[in-house]
Amino acid sequence: MLIAVFAYATLQLLIQRPATHQQRAEWLHQFCLRAIRSDRAWHKAEPFIKTGFWGLNIGLGLMIVLDLFPAGLLQFWDVLQNGYWHARRLSYLMKGLYHTLEWLRMGGDLVFLLLGAVPLVIAVGKLVLDHRPEKS
Repeated sequence: MLIAVFAYATLQLLIQRPATHQQRAEWLHQFCLRAIRSDRAWHKAEPFIKTGFWGLNIGLGLMIVLDLFPAGLLQFWDVLQNGYWHARRLSYLMKGLYHTLEWLRMGGDLVFLLLGAVPLVIAVGKLVLDHRPEKS
């Protein structure tokens, strides 16, 4: 049963966008790997999983604080002043403070990728490729 759940989580990781749904699939993936692999293999990968956990959460938090929430407020204010059509125009989205906030999001994206996704890929690689038998 755990193998089927592991396969489902892997499929979800491949088809989801990098957002909270993919993060949920990643934690399901880790849960299944924890149940399938030995304690020795898990202890080798655990520091990478801890780093990945905090990297993903801090990266998502930075994306929200640096871009999504302030840009949403700017767009909402523009909708109230000029209408929905104006706030969705390319000329509004590609200039001024809104465009600067999109570039600030890159900090959160880099934290998400370098401190979140990369350590988790290393951890999964360590867990999947470790085929040495358990010592008795």
